[in-house]
Parts: sequence; structure tokens; C-alpha cells
Amino acid sequence: MAESNPQLQGVPMNELKRHLNTILEAIVALCPSRNYTSQFISFLPDEYAAIYDMFPEFLSDRAFREKLARLLGLSLGPRIELIPGSFAAKLRPIIDMVHQLLNDDGFRQEWDALLKENRAEAVPNPLHEWVVIKAQVARNDPVIGPAASKILTVFKNPNEGNTSICGESGTLPAPRMAATADELSNQLQVPLSDIQDALDFLCSKVYLIEKVTEGTDASSSRHRYRLASEVRPEWMSEP
Repeated sequence: MAESNPQLQGVPMNELKRHLNTILEAIVALCPSRNYTSQFISFLPDEYAAIYDMFPEFLSDRAFREKLARLLGLSLGPRIELIPGSFAAKLRPIIDMVHQLLNDDGFRQEWDALLKENRAEAVPNPLHEWVVIKAQVARNDPVIGPAASKILTVFKNPNEGNTSICGESGTLPAPRMAATADELSNQLQVPLSDIQDALDFLCSKVYLIEKVTEGTDASSSRHRYRLASEVRPEWMSEP
């Protein structure tokens, strides 16, 4: 009779929980709030100069830059693009999956209860961590930072002193208040050009704000802005 594979035999419960925790730690380690390479990939594609300013360590050395581009699958030019089917392109949806999975409060609480003897801290919410990091990036930007900080503060608590930017009816249900750039400019007493530059950054660079187009034709359409669907307003309260 063939010998049984010892790896298929039962293991003690503590050992089993250790392996479960290892899987949890492994997927968390992929997330941009915990991994600098994932941060770099998450900001792509973008202009080469903008990425260089944010991540000079990845791009300043030519030999390292070229090897990194081959391994991750990056197209280097005036813009840095992700090559379809590359390592980096395949990693992005995995990160999104982990973010969605661990953004479920009930899911994390169940894991906390199961692994309470194996973990020194609660199971983290990497999406929450990443949103806070990106908000800090926006607030600390030397050009758009002041306006971006004020915009994020408005969206943090839409029903507190901001009735002038709640649309024609005067009210919009929290937390998805939406406002035009003009409304934000008037409410915050910030030049419209500064507001628009900050909104462009928040929409297209850090993806904290999303743009909604109202109207069906060019002559009557206008853009309103609101927190991205995955961003909870209370997260904007954190420094």
C-alpha cells in the first residue's frame, strides 16, 4: 500500500490558523498602502515627469529603470504606460479585488474573531489606508494642495454649513453630495481656476473625486463633482 502524503494529514488548529493568517498577510502585503512598488504601479499610467517627481527611486538609475520596465511590463516614453498582459497590468485587478474584499467591515470582523489569538492587531482595511495616503498626497501638493484640502473638507461633511453647494433643491442626500466647480469656488472663496486644477488632480491623479455629467447635449451639459464611490466621507477627516 502506498504511503500517505504527510502534507495531507490533519494539522493542529493553531497551525491551521497560522496558515490562514499567512494568506491574509500575503494579500495585504500586495496593497499600495503596504507596498511601495504597488504604490508606483497604482499611479500609472501618467506623464513620465510627474511619476519621476513622485518616485525618483524607480527611475533615476538608467540600468535599474530599464530592468524594472522589462520585469513589470512598462512602456517608457513621455508617458509611462502599462503594457497589456504584463505583470503590472495583471497585478492591478488583484489589488482592486483585495481592496474590495477587505473594505467589507463584517468580513474583517469575522476574520478578527477567528484569528484573534494569531494576530497582534485587527485585520486592516487597505483601501481605507490607501485613500488616506492619496488624500495626504493631494493636500501636500505645493500647487493644488490648498484648494484640494478645502474641497476634501467640504465633501467630508456635506450637510454641515454647505447648503449653497447642494444643488438647485438646496439639499442632496449624504454622503454623495455633488457640486459644480463654480459652486465650490463660490462656497470656498477660492478662484475658479484653482478649484478646477485641484478637481482635475483629485479626479485623474488620485481618484478621490469623480465627475458626473448632467445633460445630454453639449450646449446644456455641465459637470458636477462628488466623492468617488469607494471613498467614505469620514475618511476625509483624517490627517
